[in-house]
Amino acid sequence: MTHIANTVNIMAIIQSSPIDMAAKSERNWLFVLVAWVIFSAVITGLLTILLYKKTSSYQLAVQRRADTLIAGSNAEAKRAGERAAEANERAQKLEGVNLSLRSQVATLETQATDAKKDLAILQMAAADANAAQQRVETDLAEARRRQAEAELKVEDVTKSQMPRIFSFNFAKFSASLKGKPTGHAILIYQRDDVEAYEFACKLYWVLTKAGWTATAPKPTEPSELQPSALVAGGALPTIWPRSSGVELVAKDIVEPLGSTKTVCGVLTDAFFTAGLGGGAAPDDRLPDNVVRLVIGQRQ
Repeated sequence: MTHIANTVNIMAIIQSSPIDMAAKSERNWLFVLVAWVIFSAVITGLLTILLYKKTSSYQLAVQRRADTLIAGSNAEAKRAGERAAEANERAQKLEGVNLSLRSQVATLETQATDAKKDLAILQMAAADANAAQQRVETDLAEARRRQAEAELKVEDVTKSQMPRIFSFNFAKFSASLKGKPTGHAILIYQRDDVEAYEFACKLYWVLTKAGWTATAPKPTEPSELQPSALVAGGALPTIWPRSSGVELVAKDIVEPLGSTKTVCGVLTDAFFTAGLGGGAAPDDRLPDNVVRLVIGQRQ
């Protein structure tokens, strides 16, 4: 019996050859791989859903903030319009008084011609009427000046309170980039400034659509946006947004306004074409086709 058992064991070992064992191991690894792929797909789907919900919430918050700013701007514009209407009404009243006084002056002058005896009295009355007319004309000119100032204030208030993503002419900016050299843009915006971040994101989208490569907007500290942040070995700041809140930093910025030989010149010309001026500062550490685009707080 022992001999028969040993023979059976030997046959079992022979049947479990290295080839069979390798095939079994390969099947086991295949099962593990398939399980891992299924697990990864489930995790990826969950993360995609979470990211979509987060992005939708952020876009809704941005839209609400824009609506609030626009509503405030409209209210201020309405108040300025009411003040302009009041000034216009006063101007019309003064215009009527002015016409009435002109008529009185004409009457007095006629009476002075017909009645020489009362000439002195009539001339005095005419002088007084002329003085009153001058005062009315002065008041009328002042009312018209205030009306013009009120109308300008309406326009200035509307533009100053509107975020740059609405006031900036992106169509002209994009059209100015067509057919010109492209490069790589490094976008930086002032940390915790939502308006600057939104403007930087919009510029990122327009630049990439125009054939540029660009890094996603990155925040920086307000202290880095001051003239004290100097280029190593130079005398000009690397980051210094002007009144428009936009600064271009590149290796070569020495070229006439409107020139598009360098990528810095292309962007500078595009910003001016869209009606937004900006500053430029040199940084020898940057490659030739790279521009650092700094979006600061709008002044």
